[in-house]
Amino acid sequence: MFHRELKERITDIDEVKQIEVKILDAFVSFCNQNNLRYYLAYGTLLGAVRHKGFIPWDDDIDVTMPRPDYQKFISLWPAGGKYAVLECTQNEEYVYPFAKVCDTDTFLQERGVCLDYDMGIYIDVFPLDAIPGTLEDSKGFIRSLQNQEKCRLYSMMPCEYIFKDGSKTNFTRKLLWRVIKAIGPHRFAKRMNRRSQKYGYSPQLYGGSLTTRFPEHEIFPLSILEETTELEFEGKRYIAPADYNQVLTLLYGDYMELPPEEERVLKHDFKAWKCC
Repeated sequence: MFHRELKERITDIDEVKQIEVKILDAFVSFCNQNNLRYYLAYGTLLGAVRHKGFIPWDDDIDVTMPRPDYQKFISLWPAGGKYAVLECTQNEEYVYPFAKVCDTDTFLQERGVCLDYDMGIYIDVFPLDAIPGTLEDSKGFIRSLQNQEKCRLYSMMPCEYIFKDGSKTNFTRKLLWRVIKAIGPHRFAKRMNRRSQKYGYSPQLYGGSLTTRFPEHEIFPLSILEETTELEFEGKRYIAPADYNQVLTLLYGDYMELPPEEERVLKHDFKAWKCC
């Protein structure tokens, strides 16, 4: 954890995006120096394919890494620099089952998440793990991870967020919230991180990013990651799966079709500051 004095509020989302691209460049440079594999992912991959940069109504950067490369990334990243890696097995108060690379010259606070944690503007780094068979074969395993993820999310929320208006189950929901709150999101994150590695990583298996909220939507043969391409993103070129069409179709369906105009809004709600 790093403590800083807040200096200036960042209100321009384009400035946030510029900071994120600089973090991405530092991450990519580190991967290249250490021969580590990474891929643009999720909205960042979609943005590269459809917009050659950020989706206009998106405000974050996501990448994935095969688990062996992810573990090396975690262990080799140098401490004490401008960019810090946060990860649940390395940081006792960190509450996510995947890593973030943060700019330590900034501070970021997310709405609706109760955290006593000092975190800067970041990019997300998701590990890729294998499942025991096909998606159909692995439903129980994936469901167990989803249940852990639900508990992790609820444990970070204020109590009032779990209530439903007029619901007779609010008393029970509050009791359950107290139990998972006592366990805490860090322990749920570590459980997910440990369990998602159960079947290792091999291009001969099916897999995906299992530490997300809906992993069943992104299970694919890991062999498709063996061939890569470069895609333009914000004026630079980064590594992506050569068969990005299969990955994006699994995630988004007809991904080249724009969503309705009313859905083209920023989905993350945070405040950010520059620090001294």
